[in-house]
Amino acid sequence: MSNNRLASILDSKLNGNKYIDWLCNLRIVLTLEGRTYLLDDIPPNERFDDSTEEEVATYEKWKQDDLTARCYMIAAMSPELVRKYETFATGRGGINVHLDTTYGKNVREVRFLATKELMSLNMREGTSVQEHALKMISLIEKLANIDVVLPIELTAEILLLSLPSSYESFIVNFNMNKLGRDG
Repeated sequence: MSNNRLASILDSKLNGNKYIDWLCNLRIVLTLEGRTYLLDDIPPNERFDDSTEEEVATYEKWKQDDLTARCYMIAAMSPELVRKYETFATGRGGINVHLDTTYGKNVREVRFLATKELMSLNMREGTSVQEHALKMISLIEKLANIDVVLPIELTAEILLLSLPSSYESFIVNFNMNKLGRDG
């Protein structure tokens, strides 16, 4: 971080939760340093041989400021997210865009729709258990990607509840054997 005391705002590490708060804190630091344009504006085109000195200077300034913002972003992330984003070349065009699509304003809607689909998913009689289980696993992973981690016991129960009535004896047997291990 810079010598700026406000940069300490970014000490609260992003781990996927509270992205909007994290972005607000990043915006505060970048505002103080006159770099909020990195979050709001489209990056200038790379310089070419026919660029004016002003275009080259604008591009070089954006490139340097973006590097600073990228470092702030990486430094204010949990180790898991650092490993995921440390190879991204730019802050605004890479990291911020990906974070926004993953954790942005639509996270609540994504969580709601994935949870709704998971809870209402029921296997139809005569269909493949494997395909049904894979669909449920993909929904559980979708929730995990937005930091909604369901306990393994709950995911097993949700899966069992989604099976058709022809699996009732399997469910009873599963639960009886599980009760034997717990007791």
